[in-house]
Amino acid sequence: MTPIDWLLIGLFLCAAGVHLYFGTRYREFFVVDRSNFRQSYWSMIREFQKHHPKPGKVLISVVWLQVLLVVALTLSRFIH
Repeated sequence: MTPIDWLLIGLFLCAAGVHLYFGTRYREFFVVDRSNFRQSYWSMIREFQKHHPKPGKVLISVVWLQVLLVVALTLSRFIH
């Protein structure tokens, strides 16, 4: 593995830590029970953003960052 791969993995793990923080700090929005069992994770984030606009934007940015990091890591593995 190249240093770029390790950097991408490290950034992904940091973003996962941010996900864990939001999941524990704002647990009432992300708990799954009978009332929201069929609700998607993205709709939970949207509901969270309605009540907490700034942290909601941060969480959406973290989700997109993770998607980009996975794509970059995949492309990096195909290039090398």
